[in-house]
Amino acid sequence: MSDFAICFSVPGRGAADDRGGSRLPKIAPVLGLGLLSLGGAAGAQTLPERRLDIGISVVNSYDTNILRLPEDGTAPPGQSRDDIRATPSFTVDIEQPLGRQSVFLSGSAGYDFYRENDQLERERIELTGGTNLNLQACGSRLAATYGRQQSDLADILPGERQVNTQTRTLYQGEIACRGFGPLEPTFSYERERVENSDPMRRNGNTTSDTYSVGVNYFRPVFGSVGAQVSYSDARYDRTADLPPGRTNGIKTYTADFTFERRIGSQLTGTASIGVTRVDPSLPDVPGFKGLSYSADLRWTPGTRLQARVGLSREAQQPNLLNISYAIVDTYQGRIQYALGNRIRLTIGADYLRRSLRDSALTQGPVLQTEDRRLLLFGGASYQAGERLTFSLDARAERRRSDVKELSFNNFSVALTTRLTI
Repeated sequence: MSDFAICFSVPGRGAADDRGGSRLPKIAPVLGLGLLSLGGAAGAQTLPERRLDIGISVVNSYDTNILRLPEDGTAPPGQSRDDIRATPSFTVDIEQPLGRQSVFLSGSAGYDFYRENDQLERERIELTGGTNLNLQACGSRLAATYGRQQSDLADILPGERQVNTQTRTLYQGEIACRGFGPLEPTFSYERERVENSDPMRRNGNTTSDTYSVGVNYFRPVFGSVGAQVSYSDARYDRTADLPPGRTNGIKTYTADFTFERRIGSQLTGTASIGVTRVDPSLPDVPGFKGLSYSADLRWTPGTRLQARVGLSREAQQPNLLNISYAIVDTYQGRIQYALGNRIRLTIGADYLRRSLRDSALTQGPVLQTEDRRLLLFGGASYQAGERLTFSLDARAERRRSDVKELSFNNFSVALTTRLTI
């Protein structure tokens, strides 16, 4: 059988695929969880396996509020509030072993076409490539990510220029070493840069450097425990609108403990708790010092039912004009049930709350305190054959903000057809 895959899909518009905003800096316990996984892999000396999955997809979705307008908002002349989007793309998921090492590439590259709002047509790219190195004493991962797409319209006020291509580059290096009994020291570094094409939004161009050091303790029966400290320096690149000598950015310090364990035969859990401190560079931006945490619990009582709940808190730099940073709390839930071998049902919900921090020295739309975003979704997939799958999905989203113009509702529906060879 060939490993080549061709996929034709018509999915819906979801929160994850359309946020497109800056994700700087994700320095909360998620980083610790990633290092914990790397350390476990290094200790186990698992040999890489060959993987080749290449596809072509066509994505179509209908959205009732494609421009993310408020309830009483009207679309500008020549534009439409609702629209259909089509995205043909190329997808890849490859890992090629080279002895004990391997190289990998995953992601997709495509282009968005709109039936009515052709001003939003743009490439949609998200590709990650790199290498996994299994050396004598240490295991490491080097990776680079490139992303490019139209920025999320949910973070653009009515009247602002909508057309903005956001480009994201991310470079990562992680290493976990053995030879210390059950203890595994870990180190990581990443640099992320986000650039906006629209001159009005270039004040939101950001660069961040994040460093992390930790140690993990692993026992097969007990599970994994880790302790990490991390430091992130994230800054906005342009300072032309600020007084001389002023820069806009944040320095973030995090210390946390991470625990991962299988609880019986049905439950698997990971959790992290620690303290995060955020120091803004502008003097009138309030800082933050408090708990940072994440948790993920998966329940698999059998082959048919799977359920997952998760939560997290982290510091981010959103793609909102003149916002220094945000403290983001996220809550997620998923339930998946298989009706026989061919039909699978999914329902779920995401809730996100952003507490925003701004400065009087920056001019522009200001969100006073926070915004809240609720996403409800459900869907069904049908495995028509070994290579052919159909799925139908629906999503409803609601956001409420202190700024009326940034509050909106929208609903989307999608049909997906996938063919694998």
